[in-house]
Amino acid sequence: MSKEEVSRIFSENLNRLLKEKDMQQSELARRVGTGAATVNDWVKGRSMPRTPALQKIAAVFGCGMSDLLSANSGAGNHAETELKAAFFGGYADDLSEEEIDELWNDAKDYFTYRIGQMKKRRE
Repeated sequence: MSKEEVSRIFSENLNRLLKEKDMQQSELARRVGTGAATVNDWVKGRSMPRTPALQKIAAVFGCGMSDLLSANSGAGNHAETELKAAFFGGYADDLSEEEIDELWNDAKDYFTYRIGQMKKRRE
């Protein structure tokens, strides 16, 4: 995949996430710690953020970096929603979408941590 194609995909995903979260570019710039012009370049597909900024963007939107760079991340959201529902098994029915996303991200962080511990024990 070319650099231009990756930039286009990232731009599409970023635009979609900004719209879904009803977030202005200036708010994303503030939360990521960069300038509004830089975010505008990302949105327009003129440049790509470096890895530390990608990590911050993913944290802001509660997704993985792969979701920002994947061509089918919009379609994958339905599958992730179904996975969340199955994982929580009805226990989170009265929580808001933001609260469920927070729990989901906490669970992903925990499992990532535990997997790392298990791998270290095997070494």
